[in-house]
Parts: sequence; C-alpha cells; structure tokens
Amino acid sequence: MFRKIIYSILVVAFGVFLYLSRGDIVNMAIAVHEGKARWIFVALLAELVYFIFYTQIFKRAFDLVGLSRTSAEITPLVFGAFSLNILAPAAGHAGTVLFADDSIQRKESPSKAIVAVVLTFFTIYVALMAFLIIALVNLQLIGELGSGEISAAAVFLIVAWAPIIALWGGNFRPEALKKVLGLLYSIQQKFIELFRLKIKNPKNWVDTSADEMIEAATSAGKNPKKSLYLVLWAVAAHFINVVCILFIFLALGLRVKYGVAISGYVFGEIARVISPQPEGIGTVEVTMVLIFSLFGIPPLIATTAVVIFRAMNIWLPLGYGFLSLRKLNSFKKGAV
Repeated sequence: MFRKIIYSILVVAFGVFLYLSRGDIVNMAIAVHEGKARWIFVALLAELVYFIFYTQIFKRAFDLVGLSRTSAEITPLVFGAFSLNILAPAAGHAGTVLFADDSIQRKESPSKAIVAVVLTFFTIYVALMAFLIIALVNLQLIGELGSGEISAAAVFLIVAWAPIIALWGGNFRPEALKKVLGLLYSIQQKFIELFRLKIKNPKNWVDTSADEMIEAATSAGKNPKKSLYLVLWAVAAHFINVVCILFIFLALGLRVKYGVAISGYVFGEIARVISPQPEGIGTVEVTMVLIFSLFGIPPLIATTAVVIFRAMNIWLPLGYGFLSLRKLNSFKKGAV
C-alpha cells in the first residue's frame, strides 16, 4: 500500500514537472524544428547509442561487486533511478535508494548495490577527467581560462573522489565508515518513526552494511582488468555524447571543432555534478552556452544547440524512466 502511495505521488510529480516545464518543452520543439532533420536524426541515434553504453557501465559495475544483472534488468532500473532523481530530488540519492531497494527485493545485499552505484559514477567521473584536461588546455590556448573554470574543476574533483575514498578508506579505518553509517541509520530511524512506516532494520545493520561495503569495494579493487574496461566504456560514452553535440551543430549549419565541443560538454557535465538542481537543469544550459560563446559561437546558435542536446540527454531518459518505474521490483505487487 505504501509503495502504491509513493508511485501515485511520483505520477503527480511527473505531471507537475511537465506543466512547470511547458515553456522549455515548447522551446525544445522549436529548436528541433529549426535544425536540419537529417543531422538531428543522426544526433538522436548517437544519443541512443550513448544510453546503451551508459547502462552497460552500470551492468559491469554490478558484476564487479558480485551482483549479476542482465541488460533487460538493468536498463529500466537505470532510467527509473534517473527519473526518480529528477522527480524526487534528494541530493541525488533517490535513485541510489531505488537500486538498493531492488536488491532487497531480490534478496541480495543492498550495500553491494550502493557500492556498485558509487563505482559507476566514480568511473564516469574519472573518464570525464581526461576530457577535462583537453577542455582546460583549449580555454588556456584562447586566453579564457579563469578562476571560475579552475574552481569548478576543483570542486568537481572533490565531489568525484570523496565517495570512493570513503569506501576504500573504510578498509583501513572501518570504524570511521561505521560512524557515517550510524548517522545515516539514526536519520532513517527518525524518518520511519515520523511517518510510522512498517520497516524494520536489524540491530546490527551498521556493522553488516559496513562489512559488505568494504568487501564489495575490495573485490572491485582486486579486478584491475575489469575496472579498466569499465573506464573505457565510460570514455566511449563521453565520446559519443560529444559526437552528438557535433551533429547538432551541423544540423544548425555550423561546423564546430571537436575540442570546442569537448569544452562545452565537459563544463556542462561539471555544472550538472556540482549543481544543487536535479540533473543541473538550468545551470547546465547556461554553462554550456557561456563556454561555447567563449569560442566565438553565436549565442543564439549555441543556445539552440544546447537546448536540443539537453532535450535528448534529459527529456528522453526522463520519459522512459518514468514509464519504467511501474515495471521495477520495487513497485510490483508483493514488494516488501
């Protein structure tokens, strides 16, 4: 019953989100209409390939920590989590909770699922760092590398490394990890008591979760070959996204250098990661347009290109993810 209520709330949230974003949707439709259909279609195909790579990163990260998922199982879960992060923003953790709950429904370790999600995003961030170097060099070459770009890059690096350092650091100082989990446990218990939820966690939850997280992180660290393949998948995914941007500019009649596309894309991703807005909505668009403008791209064309890219990168997975929620174990009849 409680899960049905949650799903109903998400349905309402999705409707409200669409209503509040109706202006953006109209702008996206106009932007797409103004582009050359052939290149728009090619860009869309590139973005669909990106999503295939994106889901494979999750699948391989789950395999790395000992949780097996087929592509058919992981795909709706990935996009369901994506939509949940937008519709029910909780510092980006709502989707992680969905992964953990899915593991509970499968009678598997939710802690390992959390480690797999952390490992996935860390891999994506590490791969982005290679592109970040190119972006910083490009900005330096045109004399536009300022303190703002450097500060944003520094914050991004901190955000990227902090979770993984905490996990592997727990292997050397497990008590510190247990203190963090203990704090989360106390917050969760207050939440359960406040809403009178029928959820019971074992008294040794903190110790068990810490041990499982350390075990999963250690297991991943012992497979450098698989970890390298994971990074390569992430590099390829970023590469495809940049190619998608190039195709969009071609649709608008402008041939942009690959380095310029990388710069706009990278700082857009950094804005998405460090922005308090879900998926950086609004912040990412402004950031990408500003970076493209630094390279001499007319603001109007840059804005149109970014709007089209974000339509493909945000709205498509949001719609599919919302429709996928009902298919997930967490919202099926009989879920515990």
